[in-house]
Formats: sequence, structure tokens, C-alpha cells
Amino acid sequence: MLVSYNLLKKYVDLPPEVSPQAVAEKLTMATVEVEQVIELGTELDKVVVGKVKNLAKHSQADKLSLAWVDIGAKEVVKVVCGGTNLKEGMLVALALPGAKIRWHGQGEPLVLEKAKIRGEESFGMICSANEIGLYEMFPHQEFEIMDLSGLKLKVGQPLAQALGLAGIVFDIDNKSLTNRPDLWSHFGIARELSAIYQVPLKGYDFELEPDIVANQSKDLRVEIKERKLCPRYLGCVIENVKIGESPDWLKKELLAMGHSVINNIVDVTNYVMEEVGQPLHAFDLALLGQKLQDARNNKQGTRLIIRRAKKGEKLALLDESELALDDEMLVIADSKKPVALAGIMGGRDSGINERTTAIVLEAANFEAANNRRTAQKLNIRTDSSQRFEKSLDAHLAAVGMRRAIKLIKELMPAAKVSPIVEAGNWQEEKNVIKVSHDFLERRIGRQLEKNKVLGILNRLGFEIDEQGGVYSIIVPGWRATGDVSIAEDIVEEVARIDGYDNLNEKEELVALTAAKYQPEYDLENKVKNYLSVGCGMNEVFNYPWADEKLMERLGLKGEVGIANPPAGELGFLQTSLVPNLIKNIQDNLRFLDNFKIFELARVYTAKMAKWDKKMADSLPYQPKHLAGAVVTGKNEEPFRQVKGILEEMFNKLQITNYKLQINPKSQIPNFINSVRRFELVIGGDVVGWLGEVDYNQLNFKNKKVALFEINWEKIIGLKPAETKYQSLPQHPSIERDIAIEVDWPVKWADIEQFILTPRTRGKDLMIQDVSFLSEYPLENKKSLAFRIVYQADRTLTNGEVEPVEAKIIKLLETKFKAKLRQ
Repeated sequence: MLVSYNLLKKYVDLPPEVSPQAVAEKLTMATVEVEQVIELGTELDKVVVGKVKNLAKHSQADKLSLAWVDIGAKEVVKVVCGGTNLKEGMLVALALPGAKIRWHGQGEPLVLEKAKIRGEESFGMICSANEIGLYEMFPHQEFEIMDLSGLKLKVGQPLAQALGLAGIVFDIDNKSLTNRPDLWSHFGIARELSAIYQVPLKGYDFELEPDIVANQSKDLRVEIKERKLCPRYLGCVIENVKIGESPDWLKKELLAMGHSVINNIVDVTNYVMEEVGQPLHAFDLALLGQKLQDARNNKQGTRLIIRRAKKGEKLALLDESELALDDEMLVIADSKKPVALAGIMGGRDSGINERTTAIVLEAANFEAANNRRTAQKLNIRTDSSQRFEKSLDAHLAAVGMRRAIKLIKELMPAAKVSPIVEAGNWQEEKNVIKVSHDFLERRIGRQLEKNKVLGILNRLGFEIDEQGGVYSIIVPGWRATGDVSIAEDIVEEVARIDGYDNLNEKEELVALTAAKYQPEYDLENKVKNYLSVGCGMNEVFNYPWADEKLMERLGLKGEVGIANPPAGELGFLQTSLVPNLIKNIQDNLRFLDNFKIFELARVYTAKMAKWDKKMADSLPYQPKHLAGAVVTGKNEEPFRQVKGILEEMFNKLQITNYKLQINPKSQIPNFINSVRRFELVIGGDVVGWLGEVDYNQLNFKNKKVALFEINWEKIIGLKPAETKYQSLPQHPSIERDIAIEVDWPVKWADIEQFILTPRTRGKDLMIQDVSFLSEYPLENKKSLAFRIVYQADRTLTNGEVEPVEAKIIKLLETKFKAKLRQ
């Protein structure tokens, strides 16, 4: 947010010895973070006011002229210029060597140097407005230079000084005032400076004199159908307006604050918003819908309706964007159609233009959460919406309306102002906080003079009644919308204005208690360290809400709704970590080919677990889940990687009674491949699943993706298996690979488990381990490869192993109709 130091001084007289840099430091320490103190006009360094003394044609170029420009020095400057409107006697902006200009207003600034153009030396450049960043103040046609002849300027004077563009602007970090809607205005910042420097605040007097408002007027009717979303709406018809350029002072202030200059009416609304913090909007009265006839008073009326949009209703905005609305969005409508998106932006078809002669001026208050949801859903962020989503004080609507009317009358004395029409159910409420002086001293940690406390709070706008060392404090409306509500907030107000650097350093004696050992956190850290360091996986952190469209696409449903969702499609809390992991995968595929990610976070279900369902404050069940994904090329095997990751994880956790099982009725999501999908079972309890994504349902750009998700709460409660030690084998093992042909329905996991059964292994338990290697499609069948490890208490020979291997193949032929591949 850009704050004009000149405008601040309009409302508060700061000590003359105080510099803008010192003011910025005070604001940073007490109120908001001033990121930069900007000196205006520095970009116009070495640009001066010049007067064209003589003109001549360029001998080598038909479109160029030679100009001799007086800049108040002893010597007249010779310049080559291509301006089509150049004439003798004209006052111009002359950039001297060393100045920074943008060639035809494009690209980065270039440092101007003395040059020879078509054989003629040029010692400067006569500038168009867009070449020195002043197009908003001096709009022009292409190839026209900036004509300053209509202004009373001194030849040779620096242009920034001559145009009054020199000044100071504070660049304030928006994040530092997110919870302070009153500080989104110059008057709010001035109020803070009044308290910091203990100087009076010059209040604004925007009451309208009786002669400003006409007795006879056009009738304006306002109907609010959604009073919760619009507690207050003010409208006023102003006739006999003439749309044109704003005066220079208004242009300069708006440009300094980062606003574009549009026309006198729009500029007034933007200026008032910056000045007092209330967004305004102006409609062209003639472009609003059907006029209502009032037979009793024999005059026409205009009707404005504040309502929810109808689903699918269209609205074209001032920025030319076309919107499709839904019934959660609030609009301002005439009798036929929406004419504005409430609190965000006006409609194109009711906007003012050069032919406008009468306007309807709007000042309203809109509910913050709905305004923010609408802005986020439509991806529109405006100065107006930024303020409304902070919960503005509804009292400001009347302040902003009256201030705008006074400015319009100053600019257009012939304007005819109708009485202000107000609608809504807003009533000013007084929030009273009681806090003792002793409480303030104890919390701040030092003695405080009562007069100092009273002075600080009074200058910040609080009303105070003190009796017996207890303050009854009435919170002003601009601080009562969610900022100040408890005694601790008053402590903060006093402490920050008094100065945090005045706090006493004091050693506090506090009782220390031993931290409670929580083994579940050790377990989490152990697993996170294994996954990240041991497996090369990256941990991700996602917000707990779920994208409803993605959930529906994945066949999942939300169970716990969000009362005020951050965006329209984020209406539920997540019931699974997988949807957000899939979004992570989609985002990262733009930059990476192969990667592995995991997340340990909570999910939310309607199940109440141990809580009493009849209790009104019961919370949903919020177990922690562990989920991960492995993304590889299409010729790799991410499923095997996931399987290996989980097997080793359970080994490290000393959990040995786990197994993978196939269950046709499992709760594994449908987007997981029907062949490569397994439940993870521990001690007969299903604790999770793993599988490979079915690429017919989710396409990841020729990538393979395997996923897993585990209910971490079920892992926490497991006791690790007893550690049994045995000496290392004294004899080498033998590894033999076999490849078999089987029918397509046969699962490799079934074969793996079958080989390890006592029946197959035999009495001497020579078969130590089996691992699945690969799967390849064949004509009408598939090939499965396994590696079998043989181990005994002696050195085995091939002659001993071959009969066991033959027995295995024989059993596989009988059980699975398998055939050994040669």
C-alpha cells in the first residue's frame, strides 16, 4: 500500500524536526511495516522545463526537426525531435544527457546520451509524456510531445518541482495491516501518528451544508434482499455532472498512491477510498434499467436491488471480463440485470463515460467472508475487495459518501445533489472492555502513569471512563470489527504506542516442569527421517481442505463441511491425503520427471470416535494418515519401489506381522489399477493400501505413479516385535531366478505367498526368501519372474537346490497351471 506523506500531514501536524525516515521507523516499530520511503520525482532527474526558441527542418529526414530550446542557461540547447505537434514558443519537457527515459514509453529506462542523428548533433531529447512516465497526467496521441504551454512554469526549472511531483510516499507491507481495516486509509495512518507523536488529529468535517442537497430530486429506491451480506447501503443521485479530466492536484495525489487517472468522478471515488478507507462506486443513471413511475409525486424513480446472483447469470465488468455468476455471489442489480459485483467491481454496461450527465453514487458495507470467497472464486482482486474483506466499519459508508459529494461539488459547482437514500439493518453497537490499571502494569511489566494510558487510548479513538483504577473502554467502530475485543488487546494498544523499546528487561522466575515423554512423536520423526533421508522422498505440506471437483473425479466424498470455505470449490475438509498428493504430482510434473513425495497429516471424517455424538461441541474424528507417491518413467516400476519402501519401514519399526492381501470388496479408490492394488493388513486389521494408478482414469503424461495411504493412528498403537538375535550365516546362500507363464487373472502376490508356505518350503526350510522381479505381457498370458533365496546350515550345492526348485515348479503347475519359461 502506498501512503502519501503530503496527505498524512493534512490530518496531523508532525513536529518540524521529524524527518520522513524517522516517521517511517516509528510506524514500523508501533503499527505497520514501512518497507520503503520513496522520494517522488527522482525518476525525472535531469528533466527540465524548456521553451522552444527556433525550429528548422532536418536536412536529412523529412519527419525530424531541429529545435533550439531555452533552458534558462546562457546557452540554448540544440535537439533533434520528431514530435508532430512541436512549435515555436512551446513549453516542453527536455531530458538532458544522463536522464532516464523509456523510448516511446516501452521497455526499461535508458540513460540518455549526447548523440548524432542523421548527421545532426542532439544534446537532449524533447519528451512525450509516456517516455517519462506522465501519460496519465498528459494523455497524447502517438508521436506527440508533451505540451506544457498551458501551465505557468519557469523555464529551466526541474520538471518534478515545476509539476509539484516532488514528495514522499511510504510503501507499507500489506501483510502487516491485514487485521487492521482502519489502516487501509490515510486518515487511519494519521490517527496512529497522532498517538505516537502525541499531537492532535485534525478530524474531518464532511457534514453536508443544507444548500448542497436539492429539495426536488429524482427518486432512488434501494431494496436489500440479503441484509446479512449487505447491512448498509447508501445511494445518491447527482445530476448536471460533466465528465472530464481531474484537476492537477488530484491527479498528482492519485499517481503518487499508485492509481491510474481515469476521469474526475472515478478519480474522486478512488481518492476518497484512499483518504478515509471507504470504497465507492458511480453508476451512469441513464444506463440503469427500467425507470419506475411514481404517480403520487409525478416523478420517475430508479430502483437498485442488492441480491444474490442467479446461477449462470452473466455480468460484463469494467475491465471487459465476462463472468458467469453463481447464487453465492452478491450483486447490485437494477430492475432487469446485475450492474455490479458487490464490493468488487462495477459492470461495464452501467459505467460512466464522457456522455454521462447524471450518476448514482454508491457507498455500502458488504460482509467480509462472502466478498472474499467471491473474489477468490472469480480470481479478481481489487482495491475495493481488499478493503471489504477486512470487515470495514459500516459507519464509514456515510463518511465516504459525504466526502465524495463535497469533492464533486467543489469540482462541479453546478452539480445537483439529491437526498441520500439509506437501506439496511445496520445499527451502531458499542463494545465495552473493562480492564484495571493494575492489569495493564502487570502485563506490560512496568509502572504506567494513568494520564499516559488515557492519552494513548483517547488519541486512538477509544472512549474511557475510569473509576477506582478500572477503565471502562468503549471500542471505536473502526476497531470493533474483529481487531479489539478483549483486555489483552488494550494491553497491546498501550504497549506498542508507548514503545516496545521501553519495556523493562527483567529476569522472571518460573517453575519448570519436566516435559512429558510422547513416544508417538519419536515414531513420527523416525519414519519421516527414514522416508526423506533413507528413501530420497520429499515431504509436502498441504492445506487440509479438499478440491470438491477433484474429489468427485476420484470417486471420493467430503464428510466435514467448512462454514466459511477459503474458496467456493474448497467446501470440505480432506478425508484422504491422496487428492492433494495428486495435485502435488500434477504441479511438479511441469518441472520434474521422476520424484517421490510423502505427507503425514490429519484427515477429517464425520465419525465421532470416542466423543459423545449428542454433544453440540463434538469434533469430527481427526486421525493422522501417512501417504506417499512415487513417480517414474513408463518403463520403470514405481509399484515395486512403494512396496519396498513400506517393507523396509515396517522392518525399522519392528513390525513383522504385516501382509499384503487382495480383497475385491476393499475400500481402495477406483482410480487404482485393479491388478496392482493391495490392502495392507497387520494382525488381521486393515491399516491401509498401496497400488498403481490406472492410467485410463488418471493420465500423468506418460508417467507411472504408485501411491500408498496408511492410517497412522493404527500404527502408533502397535507394539514392536521382540528383537531376536542370531548369528550371521556361516555358509553362503544361493539365489535362483525362475520365470513362469500364467493366465492373466493370477496375482504375483498369491504365488509369492504360496512359495513361502510350509508345504512348499519343506521340512528343512531351505527356501529362505522370495521376491517378485517383473511382469511382462505375452499372447493370451503373462510372464512373472521371481528370485528365490536358498539357505541352509551347510554349503548348498546345485544338486541339492535343483530338486527343491523342481518341486516348486511342480506345485505351481498344479496350483496355478503355471508353465516354466525356458
